Amino acid sequence: MEAMKISTQDVVPAEQLATPAYGHLAPVDLTGPVDEVWTQRETDVSKMGFQEYVEAVDGAMLRHWRVDTFDAQVDPDALSDALDQGVSPTEFALRWGSANAVSGH
Repeated sequence: MEAMKISTQDVVPAEQLATPAYGHLAPVDLTGPVDEVWTQRETDVSKMGFQEYVEAVDGAMLRHWRVDTFDAQVDPDALSDALDQGVSPTEFALRWGSANAVSGH
């Protein structure tokens, strides 16, 4: 099995649109005020340390794709950039799955 790699650009596009993992869902604009995207982001992402964020992303990826960041060979810089930009662990996992054409369980 070929290893999957992901870059920062795949996970956090400049336009800050969440690409849905399922085609029937419309993209969600995450550029608005926090109250408009409350359900899309965990409220404590800005308070998370890097290791805590990685563990949260691992949990989201395991729930959605049954693979963690280590096995998926996710670039630590991509995780760091996503944390700096306030991308929720669930959003990161969904974008990763969409970028890598992974189907859910």
